[in-house]
Amino acid sequence: MNNLIKKSRKLVGNFKHSAKISKKLKAVQLQLGIPVHRMVQDEPTRWNSTYYMLKRLLEQKDAIVLLSSKGDAILSVDMIPDDWKTMEFGVQLLEIFETATNQLSKENSTISEIIPLIHTVMKVTKNQDVSGSGLMGLKNDLISSMKRRYPSVEANLTLACATILDPRFKDLPFQSQDHLLAAKNKLLREMEGEDSFNSRIHWTDSSTTSGVPVSVEESSKEQGFWTRYAEIFSQSSPVQQPTLVGYAEELEQYLQEQPLNPNQADMLGSYWFSSPHLRLKQVAKKYLCVPPSTVLSERLFSAAGNICDQKRNRLDPERIKMLVFLNKNLK
Repeated sequence: MNNLIKKSRKLVGNFKHSAKISKKLKAVQLQLGIPVHRMVQDEPTRWNSTYYMLKRLLEQKDAIVLLSSKGDAILSVDMIPDDWKTMEFGVQLLEIFETATNQLSKENSTISEIIPLIHTVMKVTKNQDVSGSGLMGLKNDLISSMKRRYPSVEANLTLACATILDPRFKDLPFQSQDHLLAAKNKLLREMEGEDSFNSRIHWTDSSTTSGVPVSVEESSKEQGFWTRYAEIFSQSSPVQQPTLVGYAEELEQYLQEQPLNPNQADMLGSYWFSSPHLRLKQVAKKYLCVPPSTVLSERLFSAAGNICDQKRNRLDPERIKMLVFLNKNLK
């Protein structure tokens, strides 16, 4: 994979540094009916830029091969058929990571997405068939890295409670019943209040029944991230039957409702705003928060750079601050 990336960087660099070959590429793109896109050069510090570079090369493969067949010396990169095959498998392998990254970088994402997101990435990666592509080592490294970085994400009660309180997921994505029970009991304590918590209000292990499948619109054929999640976790999942005492009734009624479409967002503004589960609603406001990330702050710097450009370089700092504020807050 490292050798393939080096070859790809050199190939893309040839297009980037030659206006002549870029013009020829555009002519071939129009001839073949391929999207007229420029090549993407990757940034070593951002892994997804390498993914975008490889994906763009695959999109322009026919144009590149045709240009090479015409004897353009500037395209003299030792790309063999096996390289293209490896590139295709590599893009398929990295696609779920890029999709998950974008999903968690949205402005309306919440920490409730972390557990189902990690489980979905792990399962999709394990199920990827890369036999014969030379990428089995990369696949195993990705899986090992995920296990090392997130050894027991369900054990984090904050994330677990947030996942349960997300009406799209509830208790479906949990792999460990022990962690699920711990999160449910944590929610009961939150609902009742730590001071008045009664130890008899606890979930007890008893018989299991089939869980409620995730509702996904049948008309949607989009293979998005949450569509993959639904395919994995829409199967029957064991649900612990509680001993219904006090606040446990409200939590159980919530869990027995049909989960929302996984592609639906803005739970606080839609579901929880009109929810009849009044005590649980107060807890949801506490847990459905934004994941810690530098993405939004970096986007803010980008917005400032777009506002204060070469044609508007005489704006005073206060005016720039006001324009950025309006840009990020006006709907």
